[in-house]
Amino acid sequence: MLLPAVLNRAMSLAMSLRVMPSGVSAGGRIPSPVAGVLHEGWQRVFNKVLAKSPQDRHQSCSAFVRDLLDTAVEMGRTERMQLLGGLRPEEPSPAGTVALASAATVLAPALRSRSRALLWIAAAGLLAAAAAGGFLLFRKGPVQVIIDSEPSDAAVLKAGKPMGRTPLTLALQAGDTLNLEHKGFQPRQYQYRAGDTPGKLQLEPVQSEETLRTDPPGATVVMDSVPLAGVTPLKVAWHQGRKHDVTFTKGAQGLALTLPSGETPGSNVYTLANAAEARTTAIPRTVDVNAPGGIRLSGEFEVRVKLDGKDLGEVQANTAVAAAAGSHRLELSNAKVFFKEARTVTVNPGQTLTVPLPGTARLTVETYPGSGLVLVDGIPTQVESDGGTAIQVSRGAHTVGIQGHPGSTRPVDVQGDTPLKFKL
Repeated sequence: MLLPAVLNRAMSLAMSLRVMPSGVSAGGRIPSPVAGVLHEGWQRVFNKVLAKSPQDRHQSCSAFVRDLLDTAVEMGRTERMQLLGGLRPEEPSPAGTVALASAATVLAPALRSRSRALLWIAAAGLLAAAAAGGFLLFRKGPVQVIIDSEPSDAAVLKAGKPMGRTPLTLALQAGDTLNLEHKGFQPRQYQYRAGDTPGKLQLEPVQSEETLRTDPPGATVVMDSVPLAGVTPLKVAWHQGRKHDVTFTKGAQGLALTLPSGETPGSNVYTLANAAEARTTAIPRTVDVNAPGGIRLSGEFEVRVKLDGKDLGEVQANTAVAAAAGSHRLELSNAKVFFKEARTVTVNPGQTLTVPLPGTARLTVETYPGSGLVLVDGIPTQVESDGGTAIQVSRGAHTVGIQGHPGSTRPVDVQGDTPLKFKL
């Protein structure tokens, strides 16, 4: 209610001041006896308001408001209180008459009236400036706000909905919340407040511990031109907010690669290559450390397979069975060729391990005096030890004996067709 009244009063008084005495300069300057009443900032503003020539006045309402706001900021608290105190009701003074003849005809009552008019105009300006500033600061409705980040190109989400990537301009209201996401950096939340100028929103990088793995293992590592202590698999501190150059070397094998910002080694296993291949291969070969592998049985005969105690049944020669990456207990057997073997194997991620099976050979057994059924590894063969019938066995170490002759058992290493003759 105060602002309209003050503005109306100031406007009517300002119109009366448009009648200029001859003592006023051609440029519309306020006479010096009155000019001292106002703060110099208000004097500057209203010199322009009361300028005689239209081109010397404010050319728009927004230009006038900007001048008022600047002057209100310049004034100290004491000056503002003095200005408002000067507007308290006093004894009414007669309106002065402004003559057009010369400066000498300007009477003191007229000066006092002019001073009071200028005070009212200054107060109106101060209230208008406050109102304009308050409107700009507290007005309701969306405001265009520039959202930027360091680093840029961060995804911006509002209420879970993608809005674009920084930098971008958004219409925001007080209380609106934005989420910024960038690969390799921690997500950040920003809540807009009326009048905010957010500038560049700083994003913090993700710091993690990663393991560098190679195939074969045991490679030395140089990361970002710094040799690291130890060999692969090697744990390293990883700054996800920047790229890393990594070089692996083991003997004549090696690999050089660059992981961009936001990318980590993760569970990858980097395959080393010889020098020539490393120079011509642009993309490093990697596999997931958790990728399943397999075991391929290469040989002449089928085998019964137990993997970590689990019976997988008969598996044909040159056939693979699935196996998780890691170490396994493998048991293989084939009674027909007297083959039985147990071993521990390691399966690499995403790779198939080939397990070679031994070949077979023919074994003939002849005893004297007399003969009997041949036992191979304690198993009856249904073959007489007369040297006339060959027994097919797997190559390798075996025991041979004659059934009913306990002391006849002896070891034999079969690496090819083997005739065996001994005395009972």
